[in-house]
Amino acid sequence: MRIFTDGSAIKIPVEVIQRGTTQPDEVATTITIAATEERQREEEASSAVGVIIDQRHQSDALEFKTPRRVGTDRQAAELFGILKVIESTDQNQAIKIELASKDTVDLLSNKIQDVEDKGYLGIKNADIIKKVMTGARKRKRKTFIRIIDEENQEAQRRRQKALESAKRGLKKGEEMGPENQDDPRYRQSGMKLASMTQSLAYKMIRAQKMKNYQRQNRTNLNLAKAKASMKTTHHKNPTDKEIWKGIRSKDFSRAVRYFLMMTTHDGYMVGSNWERPGYKPELQARARCRKCQITETMEHILTECQCTGQEVIWNQAKMLWEMKGYQWKKLDLGDILTCALPRFKKNRNTVGDSRFYRILISESARLIWMIRNDRVINERTDEATDKEVQNKWVELMNRRLTLDRDMMHQKFEKKALSTKLVLSTWKSVLLNEETIDEDWTKKNSEVLVGIAPA
Repeated sequence: MRIFTDGSAIKIPVEVIQRGTTQPDEVATTITIAATEERQREEEASSAVGVIIDQRHQSDALEFKTPRRVGTDRQAAELFGILKVIESTDQNQAIKIELASKDTVDLLSNKIQDVEDKGYLGIKNADIIKKVMTGARKRKRKTFIRIIDEENQEAQRRRQKALESAKRGLKKGEEMGPENQDDPRYRQSGMKLASMTQSLAYKMIRAQKMKNYQRQNRTNLNLAKAKASMKTTHHKNPTDKEIWKGIRSKDFSRAVRYFLMMTTHDGYMVGSNWERPGYKPELQARARCRKCQITETMEHILTECQCTGQEVIWNQAKMLWEMKGYQWKKLDLGDILTCALPRFKKNRNTVGDSRFYRILISESARLIWMIRNDRVINERTDEATDKEVQNKWVELMNRRLTLDRDMMHQKFEKKALSTKLVLSTWKSVLLNEETIDEDWTKKNSEVLVGIAPA
């Protein structure tokens, strides 16, 4: 029995793609598939697949560029190649597919039963996998799949030839297919009741609701700003997925992750969000910055406002970043939202410097937001002084430094930070660093960031 189905039901066994070799009485067409990819984790990511068909002493080479709607990674290209083969070869002829990818072979032969029983939840490239399985079920003869034999010189020759075809495929235009709808007679939908858990049920319900989810225009605008900033400053063009993954970085505190997520969604009460019908006039007045006399935006608050706060904090952050040996660039909202993505290699300390950057930018931005809330939401009558803001920032950075030291304790087990990571993160930015021990993390003495309170 299955639940969450769309009404389709198949009677053909799941195990239509078998792992192994053909039976002695079967003459199979041997098909070798190899895929390649480029510019992964960027908007321009793409992949292609090469196919070598060996049949009756005749060899044909084909190449296809994977449609973006199918996927842009290597596995998506392999699956697209398999689908092309299944749809184009003689349905009455057994086929033997060879792949270099162990994961794809294992997925389609050993794991597909469990994957379909659990409704493809959390499975990458699920749509194309479903099409492959539907196509395999419609075939009248068997479909075999196996890993390319590394010791078979002829198989390795076919693999190299397929890989060369795949590289040529990267230069081609995208394939127009597959456009055909799945045949419900051969498609497995929903989840097997015997495989159901409470957790899987919740995930399936959420997955079905998310099919109709449409992202807000303001979220799309902020993501576009983030991509533009990364491309201008770091010559990278991250995908939406990479940006969201960066916001969830384990180097951020929970408060910072929430702040960045809400900022990306424009979920805070800022600017025009106060001008909703029914709000009292004194609340609607909060839409405008009292000092700059313009409608507030998060970018204005964090990088432009003349109220005491943002300029002082970014000047302090600039001094600390330049102690690392890097040149400071004036930030915009996109830089803040993507602060987890840049990689800095100048000092041969990529992990430490990159981690320090994301801590510095994210914690500073959130402090600016908190100072603004104290002024606008708590209706503080007098502005904070430069000295007060600087001391808050220094205290914040020192708390974060102390937190890193505390997180090295063995009680945190696998989540504990390594000594090497903490030392590399705070290298060159400590107060009087030349006078403290090389491994200052083991000492009980106080260690401060390299800027003293005002």
